[in-house]
Amino acid sequence: MTSSMATSVVPNKRLGARRWRVGFGEGAKHLVVVFIVLVQLMPLGFMLLISFKSSAQFLQNPFGLTWPFQLQNYTAVWPLIARPLFNSVLYGLTTAVGSVMVASISAFVLARYQFPGRELLYYAIIMLLMIPGIMNLVPAFLIVVRLHLYNTPWAIILPGVAGGQVMAIFLLRTFFGALPEDLFEAARIDGASMFQTYAKIALPLSFPIIFTAGLLQFFAAFNDFIWPSVVITAAQWTPITVAVDQMSGQYGGPIGPEMAAYTIASLPLLVLFALTSRQFIRGMISGAIKM
Repeated sequence: MTSSMATSVVPNKRLGARRWRVGFGEGAKHLVVVFIVLVQLMPLGFMLLISFKSSAQFLQNPFGLTWPFQLQNYTAVWPLIARPLFNSVLYGLTTAVGSVMVASISAFVLARYQFPGRELLYYAIIMLLMIPGIMNLVPAFLIVVRLHLYNTPWAIILPGVAGGQVMAIFLLRTFFGALPEDLFEAARIDGASMFQTYAKIALPLSFPIIFTAGLLQFFAAFNDFIWPSVVITAAQWTPITVAVDQMSGQYGGPIGPEMAAYTIASLPLLVLFALTSRQFIRGMISGAIKM
């Protein structure tokens, strides 16, 4: 009886030790994730906190709560950045929609149809990913000037559509190529044209990855600073990134209004990602699986 009890205690101890190690490992992983999240959110928290401070309150207590909240920081900067914020949303939407529309057609043709030089053309497009965008600044500027697009919204939209196609083609072509051929063969037997197979089969099945590609392009266009600062000088077409930089240089001191402007400028991206994060992750996962 004693020996059987002893033999049963040993496996129980081993099982308890194993459970303890597993629980400790999971707890350590959660702590690391929480730490990374806090590090990522800390700048946003400080930005929001400082946006409610006056210069005197910031000097007295930079990172603590102060009273009263300076709500006038937001009312003071809103007239200065309302139009640029609208411009940035407009540039992001048009660039995302345009680049994804063109890239999806190109990727569909490169994935589903055989023609001489197909692979060479595809790899030539993908090689553009290795060229830093800053190297295209001068040639693109000269093209914009010669086409009389300088200081117009098209100076941002058209280059954005052209430049955003490369990554979108890379993602979509791989996804389109992995779709079952039987679907397209059945559609062609029923008399569907190439455009009908693209619009009624490929697009509905690839909505998650198309949405992800468009969202990435929207973020890139919304956050772009160097190119708009080169091709746009008119105040009516200035995007939010350039407007906030100009406002910082104009006032040159009050940190509260600056942080208020940064907070307002960040809201569209934060709200958009919060509303579409699940769809974004679905698209990334589906694209990764297809690759």
